[in-house]
This record gives sequence, C-alpha cells and structure tokens, in this order.
Amino acid sequence: MKLLTHNMLTCHVAKCKKNNFPLKIVLANESSIHMEESDMNPDFIRHMIPKIDWRALKEAADSLELTGLPSNAPTPENVDENTMNALHHILMEADIQNCQLVCPNEECKRSYPVVQGVPNLLLTKDEV
Repeated sequence: MKLLTHNMLTCHVAKCKKNNFPLKIVLANESSIHMEESDMNPDFIRHMIPKIDWRALKEAADSLELTGLPSNAPTPENVDENTMNALHHILMEADIQNCQLVCPNEECKRSYPVVQGVPNLLLTKDEV
C-alpha cells in the first residue's frame, strides 16, 4: 500500500462518523516497508499536492521514519527540488506490505489489515 493510498482512506463503520481520519499505521514488523525505485513524474506530484491531506501525510511519514517533508504543504507552483524528491520517495516508492490500519476514533478503534500491500476495508454486516 502506498502512502498516497493511505492518505485517502477513512474508517467507514456506520457509527464512526467523526475523527475517523487518518488511520494509524501499525507495522507488523520492521521489514513491512519495501522501497521500490520508480521514475519520478514531477507533473503528477505537482498535480497531487492540492489533493493530499498534508497533516495526515506528514504524520504517517514521521511515524514510519520517512523524512524530508517540510512542516507545511508547498503549492504546486513553488515546490522545491528537495521536497519534490521527498514526496516522490514517500508517496510512490515506500510500499507498506503488512500492517494494521487503526481508526483514531476512541469509540471505534476498528483495525483493518493490510496484507501483501492490499488494504482490506470490508466491514461486517454489524458495522454497516
């Protein structure tokens, strides 16, 4: 699961309508993150900047010890080369293979598994 995907996932339990984002990443073990080199597409990164919840991305990256993001989001027009490289590395190259995604809502705390990079957000019939 890429952090770009994580940045768009929320808890969908019927009773969990507030404080359900961002889901907390709890790694299965230290080898749960794979780094996969890929060619950078600066236009794609610039296009994604306004769509990213920066606070959630920064929080997730920091929790996974992925560094290089500034505290505040750049604008697509003024993103510098270091930030562009960090965004590419964090959004496109970091691949989380095995973890739990945990709802931050204290009343919910629903945990969703990520196995071999695929998040499973299916709910039981009691949760719908």
